[in-house]
Amino acid sequence: MKSKEIAILMVSLVFILPLLIKFLFWGIISITNPSPDNIEKGAELIAESAIPWWIGVIEWLANLRGIIAIILIIGFLCFLKWISEIK
Repeated sequence: MKSKEIAILMVSLVFILPLLIKFLFWGIISITNPSPDNIEKGAELIAESAIPWWIGVIEWLANLRGIIAIILIIGFLCFLKWISEIK
């Protein structure tokens, strides 16, 4: 595997797989116990999946202060460009 493919796999495992597991558990719970609360939880999961995974990371980096935060944000944006997540 190339380093780019490994990076994409690691990002998928860390950020995307937990959301898929949440959907799986929600689906199982919704089948066994259909209720309005489960429908609301499903809507929240859909809204969560519509937001790109990297927005939370950028928000966390933006809360940091100083030149280190700027360097980390620029580095993270370069990483996203490198793995073709943004254009």
